[in-house]
Amino acid sequence: VSGIPLSSRKPVVGKDIFTCESGIHIDGLIKNPSNYEPFDPAEVSMRRKFLIGKKTGRSALRHKLRSLRTNTEDRVLEELLMKVKNESSRLKASFTDEELLRFCSI
Repeated sequence: VSGIPLSSRKPVVGKDIFTCESGIHIDGLIKNPSNYEPFDPAEVSMRRKFLIGKKTGRSALRHKLRSLRTNTEDRVLEELLMKVKNESSRLKASFTDEELLRFCSI
């Protein structure tokens, strides 16, 4: 209406309000979404999205890999998590699902 673009994080209507990278937040969302979300994303035709990057924790990485049908042993997960964080910091970006799968296969 006004032509002024909304912030992607604008409460209720922003396109990224259900996007999270922080390890502790993702862990909380996995355990109980109402910890951080006042309503289900589906109520506003949106989906929850977990980013994998420099702030990602072990639980979030494990959850993402399982959602991509890739299981990793805990001892390998720790090493992979450090590599993901370092590479994400170097690139100054989070991983797409495709990039994460490629990175994990290296």
